[in-house]
Amino acid sequence: LLFQNSGNYSMTGSEDVIIVAKTIPGSTQITPQGFIPVGYVVAIKDGAGNAATNPIQFIGTVDGTVNPVYNANYISKTLMWNGVQWNVIG
Repeated sequence: LLFQNSGNYSMTGSEDVIIVAKTIPGSTQITPQGFIPVGYVVAIKDGAGNAATNPIQFIGTVDGTVNPVYNANYISKTLMWNGVQWNVIG
């Protein structure tokens, strides 16, 4: 999925990859869907290369960090849901 709109993104559960490449400056929050099956994998990518100025925040716990903010240009994180929290697997 290529997300270029302003504002935040709510996942639907059909995404394998979310590329954040907004044309309007501003941070982006990505919120997972309500029900997440164990083993669900999603990759998040800063496709615009501007996360240092327009960070991406993932809503949820990732490897013990609540609502982590990713603020390195062109960052990519692959996350897997283990039933309790998300784990970075790539």
